[in-house]
Amino acid sequence: MSNTICKNNNHTSMIYLYGIANCDQVRLAKKFLTAQSVNYEFIDFKKQLDETLLRQLVDLVGWDKLINKRARTYGQLSDKNKDKIIQQDLTVVLNNSSLIKRPILQIQTQDKQRYLLGFNEKNYRALCQIQ
Repeated sequence: MSNTICKNNNHTSMIYLYGIANCDQVRLAKKFLTAQSVNYEFIDFKKQLDETLLRQLVDLVGWDKLINKRARTYGQLSDKNKDKIIQQDLTVVLNNSSLIKRPILQIQTQDKQRYLLGFNEKNYRALCQIQ
């Protein structure tokens, strides 16, 4: 039997899933969390990405991990925009939210934050302490 919500040291965690609704990996993560009765808030990059959120994600995972350089969107960027990404120009990412690796699962407790980048059921189970 699984936990109904992620727990850490008997404190309830705040759980956020960031991504794009029609992304296959995001759909898998949402399906898994829902099947495990994990309460989470979904933040859709296509609807809710702004400079403040992007800066929070950069602080959480780091710029290099956040940007998906294998994405089709990245390959279609001009050399000028690729250079801007190397210089950590938020504007390019704000205008092309598909550049962000996804999903990002963030678990926030009173004393720390943890995250997972991408969907892996085994890692999600471990982070959420689901048997």
